[in-house]
Amino acid sequence: MTRGIKTSGWLVLAALLTGLPVINGCFRSSPSAATVAVAAADNIPWRTDYDSALAEGKKTGKPILIDFSATWCPPCQEMKRSAWPDSRVESLASSKYIPLAMDVDAPGAKDPAARYGINTIPAVLVVDADGMVLRQSSFMSADELAAFLSRQ
Repeated sequence: MTRGIKTSGWLVLAALLTGLPVINGCFRSSPSAATVAVAAADNIPWRTDYDSALAEGKKTGKPILIDFSATWCPPCQEMKRSAWPDSRVESLASSKYIPLAMDVDAPGAKDPAARYGINTIPAVLVVDADGMVLRQSSFMSADELAAFLSRQ
């Protein structure tokens, strides 16, 4: 169980109305086929190791794009279904950044999530090769995400 990661207030309300358990401001249910099925495949070459992504950023000079999410987070899954697979987003994420996917429930995400004070997901960060935050956002539509990724 991940503690300290919260979703939007409307999700907590939805959890209360549907009877799903609310834990530390989050709601979780067992991953179901419906939850897993919402994520569409994207063509972004996601890395999953934080330290390796930073090292690659130092080598290439590219910033690191970090997507903090979870399988049980409906807004995260909505972004995976509708925003990340967008052709503009895929192109920008793949060409301008070192893309890094961090599932907050994975052991390797605990330290990076703590470093950046991640308490709400989805959280999308752009960091430099030293790990300094250049910009940060939360849930975004495909248009919003493409604009976010287009900024220098």
